[in-house]
Amino acid sequence: MKKIKYILAGIIIILSTTLFAQVENVAKEVLKAYKEKNVELLKKNASGVMKYAISDSYFKDKDIQEEIKSAENWDGKIREIRYRTGDMFNKKVYIASIWFSEIPENDDEIYTVFLSSVDKKTWVMFGIGIGSETKEEFNKMDKYLSNNGVKVTVSEEKKKEYKFSTEMADGTISKTITEKQIEDNINKLDDDNFFLILNRDEGFMQSAYSEKGLTVQYKENGKQFEAKEYMSKENAIIMFKKYFKGDDTWKDGIEWINADY
Repeated sequence: MKKIKYILAGIIIILSTTLFAQVENVAKEVLKAYKEKNVELLKKNASGVMKYAISDSYFKDKDIQEEIKSAENWDGKIREIRYRTGDMFNKKVYIASIWFSEIPENDDEIYTVFLSSVDKKTWVMFGIGIGSETKEEFNKMDKYLSNNGVKVTVSEEKKKEYKFSTEMADGTISKTITEKQIEDNINKLDDDNFFLILNRDEGFMQSAYSEKGLTVQYKENGKQFEAKEYMSKENAIIMFKKYFKGDDTWKDGIEWINADY
């Protein structure tokens, strides 16, 4: 299986005008073109460079038969869309990766449509448009792409899959976690049951009770940090819930200091 590289040395991408501004619509047209072997529809969604490579015999090329087959087996649903930004020939380029199908007998890789844009409004095929990538590569990309201050997404947001567990000072341990449970546990913190740990894979977030407020710490990438100021239970609940949901804004607005004692 060929993998479309995000940076193709020596190829200048000339983005063409398309009637569809939204990523999902363009991705579906690319898949339809491959499924129906529709040359004109594929050209419509191709970059300037690729337009000249798509001839009447394009779909007979033996090197793209796997991509054609993946489109033919597509069930019509878009699983998820992720984004990344890169520089190409001193120009910022936005790349969208659209997960449309699993790869049979390979749990680690997925089929995706690759699109690119220079203005976040007009999207065209990146390279030949269809390829594969690992789930790990896909999950490293951003869920949203900011467009004039408005977050743009064309699929239902999926929470990143983490393994969570909680532990409290009274010995209570749980491996089945909900947002309501997190809220209840923080509200239970007092002089006797004075700490809560929310474990997440190789890191954690924890909070300790005092009369002045809650001390909050987190650990990731082997380093531990602590909020400089005490926190109210209400604010701690908001932060813990964001951490649990995979919302990367949970650190925002807090001054963190090194807690590697």
